Amino acid sequence: MFSERFKWPAEIDELHDALDSVKDKVQTAIDRLNAEKSTLNAVRDALSTYEETMLKHFEVEEKTALPLMRAYFTPEEISPVQRKILEHAPENAMGALIFAMSPDGAKFRSDFMTVRSIPSFVWYLAFKGRLASYKKDVVAKVEAIESGKEPAKKSGWF
Repeated sequence: MFSERFKWPAEIDELHDALDSVKDKVQTAIDRLNAEKSTLNAVRDALSTYEETMLKHFEVEEKTALPLMRAYFTPEEISPVQRKILEHAPENAMGALIFAMSPDGAKFRSDFMTVRSIPSFVWYLAFKGRLASYKKDVVAKVEAIESGKEPAKKSGWF
């Protein structure tokens, strides 16, 4: 669809491939995790590489692909594509996107949702939980690896 109207940046496809490769390395490091510190360091290093690659990917998309999409497609044309991506994105992938924009989700709500005319109540229905899951499933574990302390356990409803 995109390549019909503009030249798709090859760097984005290269970064997608790199993300797949790094994701596999993270999984391999997790699968090999045991009580030895070297395996913990391998997980930390793989996650750090994944984060660097993901942030580079977001940066390239924000600076190249998104402006091209906005220039060559109307919001009405691109909205179904974005909606499909958002609906089918894994929970932690969407949480990662929100977290990368701002850990509290404020920039996602003010920039991402506003530009796409996503009603504010959708934050509570579709996005807030994904950010919370990402923080619990990924961020807390990375922080635990970095600090050497077990993640704090929350109790109760909140």
